[in-house]
Amino acid sequence: MGNCSLTDKDYDPEMAHNKGVYNFLYVIGKVGFGKVWKVESRKKKAPFAMKEMSKARILAKRSVNSVMNEKKLLTMLKHPFLVNMQAAFQD
Repeated sequence: MGNCSLTDKDYDPEMAHNKGVYNFLYVIGKVGFGKVWKVESRKKKAPFAMKEMSKARILAKRSVNSVMNEKKLLTMLKHPFLVNMQAAFQD
């Protein structure tokens, strides 16, 4: 699904490369293709929400375009009422 890193003054781009730089705390919710986790960065202890999706489920339901459109929209949108995407990566 590709890599996408967005810049922000408090954002550390090294954190965008794999799941190993986060501590997984607990599941916030379940979504169609996976789970949303509350995580914290190991380095700065900053809280984040991480959406984890199963590629196999996405392919089985033929929803690749929908997932890619969601990613594209979240990279463009910045609003205080939305969860703003910091990074996207595949692991």
